[in-house]
Amino acid sequence: MAERRVEALLLALALGCALLGFGLPEFGGAGYVPPERPDAGLRVVTWNLGSPGGRARDRDLKHVAVALLELDADVVCLQELAGPEQLAELLRLMRRLVASVADGGVALLVRRLESEPARAPEVGRPAVLVDLRASGAQVRVAGLHASPWSARARNAELGACTGALLADPADAYLLLGDLNLDPLLDGRSDLFSDDAHLDLETYNALAERMTDCGLEAGPTAEPDRRLDYVFARGLRVLAAGVWTSRRVGDMDHRPLVVDLAWD
Repeated sequence: MAERRVEALLLALALGCALLGFGLPEFGGAGYVPPERPDAGLRVVTWNLGSPGGRARDRDLKHVAVALLELDADVVCLQELAGPEQLAELLRLMRRLVASVADGGVALLVRRLESEPARAPEVGRPAVLVDLRASGAQVRVAGLHASPWSARARNAELGACTGALLADPADAYLLLGDLNLDPLLDGRSDLFSDDAHLDLETYNALAERMTDCGLEAGPTAEPDRRLDYVFARGLRVLAAGVWTSRRVGDMDHRPLVVDLAWD
């Protein structure tokens, strides 16, 4: 009984700290500023647009569109869209978008590249899979928003999604999205995972098969957590960073921007 009380107290403390951290303004300098996008290669972005209180807000869509147009990315994975109306509004604001696919609150936006949807991976959570042609090469891209509260669910979802992504031959592969993994690379205690050891095993399994492109980019979400990822195979990292100054309103995630070149 005492152990259960301690667990409940720690969970309440963690949630309280999280809520206090959410919505605070960004401090410090401008931080990472994305360079000019590479002429040869790919720029990819993942961004969870939601907030602690729910999904993306209509009032933030113009800000998101302006930021994405400035990034001029080839592939963008968005999570926590509130519905198809928000996706349609973003497409209208961006205009130069070539194609998009969506499932639930997850959308993959593709610009300039030939693309066609592939069979969506059956992972039990919103996930999308797209085949692209870029610089004459075939690239398979999967976008996912993994379960936020269960390490076991994350393990199953990421295993299924990665398996579906790598099942067919391609020149390069990308897995991006809010994976809700915090592998504790700095050794700190994490009160948000119900099984930190399993999360670390899940991360290691991913890192063995693909490159963690944002490994040195820093935290992507409040409070000081790295939950958003771009994993790649067949591509090397030119630059990666978390664009801290583009969080708006009560968003609790920042866009992760990765520039890639062909191996």
